[in-house]
Amino acid sequence: MIDTRDGSVGVVIALPEDTATFVYHLRPEGGGKEWGAPFAALRPHPEATDDLGLNAAESVMPHDDAWGRDRGDPR
Repeated sequence: MIDTRDGSVGVVIALPEDTATFVYHLRPEGGGKEWGAPFAALRPHPEATDDLGLNAAESVMPHDDAWGRDRGDPR
């Protein structure tokens, strides 16, 4: 993803609902200092591969836990 505020390139490592904030947490691919960015400031990187991190559409989708259950399911 590209943070359009300053042109930084990173991989989404945490979603807003994971951190109880309103920003996505990113880190440069390969490591480095992480930062937060609002969804409106993020754009897909033109050279991004589909198998690394989350793309913008995936990052806003509801997600299931490791067993495929919705997080609200008490089982």
